[in-house]
Amino acid sequence: MKSLTNILRRSKLTPLERVTALVHNKVQKEKTGKALLSDAEIKSIASLWTPRGNDEIRQFNKYIALMDLETTMKMEIQMYYAESDNGLLRSHRMVDYMRNYTSLEEFIERDQAKEHIPDQEVINYILEHSYLEYEHLVHTMTFYSLDADIQDDFEILDPHIRIDTKYISQEVMLYELLSGNNTSDGNTKKKLVSLLWNAMYSEKSRRKRNGTEKDGILIHHGFASIPVRQILYRCADYLSITVDTDDPQHINMLLKELQAYADNKGTSLELVIKPLLGTWIDDGLFVSTYAPIYVSNQCDTYEGVTKRVHKELFDIWYEAFNKTKTYLDELIASGEMKKELLNHSIKGNISIITAKSLYTSTFTIPCIDNMKEQIPYLVPVVRTFLFIKKCAYPVKSYATMNAFVELSQEFSKVFDIDLSEKYVHYRDEFQMQILMMNMNLLMLFEILFEYIHNNDNWRHVIEIETQAFGFDYKKEVEPEDFIEKYKEEFDKNK
Repeated sequence: MKSLTNILRRSKLTPLERVTALVHNKVQKEKTGKALLSDAEIKSIASLWTPRGNDEIRQFNKYIALMDLETTMKMEIQMYYAESDNGLLRSHRMVDYMRNYTSLEEFIERDQAKEHIPDQEVINYILEHSYLEYEHLVHTMTFYSLDADIQDDFEILDPHIRIDTKYISQEVMLYELLSGNNTSDGNTKKKLVSLLWNAMYSEKSRRKRNGTEKDGILIHHGFASIPVRQILYRCADYLSITVDTDDPQHINMLLKELQAYADNKGTSLELVIKPLLGTWIDDGLFVSTYAPIYVSNQCDTYEGVTKRVHKELFDIWYEAFNKTKTYLDELIASGEMKKELLNHSIKGNISIITAKSLYTSTFTIPCIDNMKEQIPYLVPVVRTFLFIKKCAYPVKSYATMNAFVELSQEFSKVFDIDLSEKYVHYRDEFQMQILMMNMNLLMLFEILFEYIHNNDNWRHVIEIETQAFGFDYKKEVEPEDFIEKYKEEFDKNK
């Protein structure tokens, strides 16, 4: 804004300049406790002047009305924030109370919001936002379709096969990639290298640790039967890096050396390791070393000895897997099960079967049965979330405070000074309360799911869309109705 001193030197001020001077004076006094204008100057600006006609009187009164409206609005957001903040604080106590529950049964017995949200409403919300992964369901249905003695063999081959799809699915990848080709084929080798690299490196892990590429290496993972550690040892061999495997820190030291090698070459760790993987493939990986199980005549495993050779087990699995997939796709086509695409926060886009369709399905296997049995234990926690959503309405409250901020910025343009500071403060403080509530709810769900995981009766756990059980303040919702009244008053007087 123009200097108040320069404006006051002028004999004639416009109505807007007069009210703007009063607004600046008020803002300065609120911030520092010291006014810019004396009482005499305020009186001169506000009342000791002669308007040049009715138009100036109308303009002055309109701008005074705007100034008073902004003052009222500031008091409104202060009261609204206090009420909304108090509602969330009371809700925090409900969540904190549940976090002290010591068993699944306690969640059922001490359901705080039972009187307020009907069971069916809660169950419907759970079913709308939970699922089983399509791949996991095909895998599980395949396993349980096998005879018991074959299941026993597979559990010797892979102790986690009932609940983990990774090992056998990677062996299927190798079969489908190599059964009609050989590792010397350029395209095949390129795909194999990508599979290995993707299994051993995670960019999200690197970002989470805020480190270099070495911090994205998944040292406890593997691809098919190849541990990532063995991949790193082979890279060390090719680069003539000495590794003391007796040193408990040798893997971390090796990663540092590999990263230093890449840095000295002015390249990335990926561009160092990928060619080495290609060299290993040329030297017999997947042929003489770590051969896929579809060509293995062995029965020995780390866990014991299977009754059938590994390639026979693979053939049994592959045939059963394709039959199961065809059958499940027929159920989806008939509408008995519903398949959707979900953007998972970690895995990216994944295919899912909705819990709603599984809940009403007559199909019976442990993973579906376990899901249905777990839903009643989710009800008290989800009911609490819905109660907070209904009674404290944090997202609507945030949208209302944000609307206050946007409107205050319009006032700022009129009076050429930032009037939004307090509005932004209240909105941002409430945003922090929402984030804290989301964190509190997430910890409550983690406690609940820990009890579910530890239940010996369940091998399979229902999946939930985590973001659906928190408050997304960025979601576009209508603010409180009184915001529109403030907008109308502003538009009438601006």
